[in-house]
Amino acid sequence: DTLLSPIQKLNEKTSGFKKSDIITTHLNYSIANLQSVIEKNASEKFDAIASILVASKHKFISGFRGCRGLADWMALILGHMLPNVRRNINAGSDMLEALLDLSAGDCVLVISFHRYAHAAADTVTYAKSKGAKVVVITDTLTAPVACGADEVVTVDVQGLSFFNSLVAGSFAVELVLGGVNKAIGASNHERLS
Repeated sequence: DTLLSPIQKLNEKTSGFKKSDIITTHLNYSIANLQSVIEKNASEKFDAIASILVASKHKFISGFRGCRGLADWMALILGHMLPNVRRNINAGSDMLEALLDLSAGDCVLVISFHRYAHAAADTVTYAKSKGAKVVVITDTLTAPVACGADEVVTVDVQGLSFFNSLVAGSFAVELVLGGVNKAIGASNHERLS
């Protein structure tokens, strides 16, 4: 289902769908998507990702198209915890310019789901060429962005219609942020004040 085109997803989801079922149907998808995060990813993975983020000099948080909002929010919150957090949410030449200072000792975290943005795969390729650590949050291990990543978190993104649900992606982002908070303790007190 995740590899269907938006039109195919729309047709599949709306056939036999009753308007009165929208809350229950969405809740069931959301619960299944949330469970996928726990079933597909060991808790140690989130600790490992937190360690990468804390140890990295610069942290580039990337997400494009439908994943842009999650990446933007993650960068905002992570910036309250750690220094040198940069957003990379604009495709095209802006994406390349955002990564100009990327080097070994840095990391890139990319959020990308089916209908993967080319900019996400280009970001991963460029980061690996610079020797940076790469962390990916995606929907499948065979996603173009997962190839060569140091850590991959996979989540289900099934939703009500033609678009991906971001519930599990948001949950995974919160787990990563929680892991960072656990790793640094109260050391970001001054940044928060």
